Amino acid sequence: MEKRLFSLVLCCLCWSMTIWAQKQNVKGTIFDGQKEPLIGVSVKVQGTTLGTLSDLDGNYAINVNKGDKLEFSYIGFKTQVVVVNKDKIDIIMLEDATV
Repeated sequence: MEKRLFSLVLCCLCWSMTIWAQKQNVKGTIFDGQKEPLIGVSVKVQGTTLGTLSDLDGNYAINVNKGDKLEFSYIGFKTQVVVVNKDKIDIIMLEDATV
């Protein structure tokens, strides 16, 4: 009985460490077409309520899972979606001529 309980606890511990290890802190800078930093760009993980805004220097940081999709949106610019596959993602926002 003790061996089964130990095995169950060990499996749960390994599983939780695997889930925790998938999280990563992604950061970057958001620019406009003239390479000027954009303040207040919304950075959201698609399908969740998790998000942040870029700061005065256009920088952002968010803790996400690898493979999550980050959605960058800002009034007057096209929304962009990027799959998280590295820990630094810089974005150049493209103006939306239809706005």
